[in-house]
Amino acid sequence: MTNKIHPTSPLTIIIFFAVIAILMGASLSTVSSPEPVKKVAETKITPPPPAKPPHAAKDKFYAPILMYHHISTTMSAGPYVIRPEIFEKQMAWLKDNKYHVITYAQFYGALTTKTDLPDKSVVLTFDDNDKDQYINALPILKKYGYSGIFYIPTAYVNVRGGVMTWDMLKDLVKNNMEIGAHSSTHPDLRVIPKKQLYDEELTGSKEALQKNLGIEIKFFAYPGGAHSKSIEQAVKDTGFLSAVTTFYTPDHTYDEDPYKISRIYVSNSMDEFADFIVGKNLYKSH
Repeated sequence: MTNKIHPTSPLTIIIFFAVIAILMGASLSTVSSPEPVKKVAETKITPPPPAKPPHAAKDKFYAPILMYHHISTTMSAGPYVIRPEIFEKQMAWLKDNKYHVITYAQFYGALTTKTDLPDKSVVLTFDDNDKDQYINALPILKKYGYSGIFYIPTAYVNVRGGVMTWDMLKDLVKNNMEIGAHSSTHPDLRVIPKKQLYDEELTGSKEALQKNLGIEIKFFAYPGGAHSKSIEQAVKDTGFLSAVTTFYTPDHTYDEDPYKISRIYVSNSMDEFADFIVGKNLYKSH
């Protein structure tokens, strides 16, 4: 007689769970274990270096420096003699054509710090201390709100007629005009003795202006435009920061020698004035 295992017997239950365990183990053995997650190294982002500023020392900039002498109704019109009505037309032309009249100090600051000036900047300069500059030019400058720099030979102030007095020069300062030195006696600086050059024409004129006007004098104009390397050095030695010549060009460079600054001759012709401002048909420099 064969013994039968009852389906609900303890042995049946044990065999059932044993089979289940075997099957599950086989199943699990076929499942690959997940690979460990690899840690990705952090990528450090380095910002690009800042762009280098343009090398300004080689860049040209446009800033005409206009050179005036007499603004006269009585002298014959010609080189260095401008009619007041023409002078006013020139100032109006500058305004109408969106020019910005700046001081020489602003020009010098831009030159030496290599910084930009307002577009279409222009500087107004007046040589020789002619009295008609005070009588005829100053009211027009005030009308347009413009400033100019007046270069003064000091030996003749309050000594001879036809030139501005110390009181007139003080009035220029009160009206926001700049003052520069133009020697004492207006000689050709290249041919005088060294002692006269240093003591009288340079240091003497600088000190006379500072004493009588109570302002610092920083800028110089060569009498007649006459200069040389040794004269430039003498001007520097006596404490001037910059000097203007009679070279004619409206363009400057940021590496320009501050003791050889160019200016532009001005005539009575409005057509020539417009040409000269932009550097066309300029007379030969001297």
